[in-house]
Amino acid sequence: MISDLRQLRAEVVASDRIGKRELDLICRRLYPEGRLGREVVEFLASIRRRVRSVSPAFEEFFAEAVKLNVLVDGAIDAKGASWLRRLLRVGDGIDAGAKKLLGELQREATRISPEFQRLYDESR
Repeated sequence: MISDLRQLRAEVVASDRIGKRELDLICRRLYPEGRLGREVVEFLASIRRRVRSVSPAFEEFFAEAVKLNVLVDGAIDAKGASWLRRLLRVGDGIDAGAKKLLGELQREATRISPEFQRLYDESR
């Protein structure tokens, strides 16, 4: 699976953007097997960091994949917050898409850990 993901990443990154064609390619390769675990989300984040342009459709797809992995019974625990911190950091900051995602998580969560609250506050 790792070599398949590397090949997919190379194909997507080669275009230096994630548009409709690239998103379709990602979905065709990842969804047939129903894979949306943390490994796949981390893979998507690695692609997202390597391109200059990301379509709104990809941001929405990415956000939903993150939510499936971090909102456990509506809550974001310390472990989930730590994973998000590693996943969303780019250099020394968080980009606009990641800030939007953190805002959505803040609104959608029924309970949040102090660690998530700190990450959210730092992103503002």
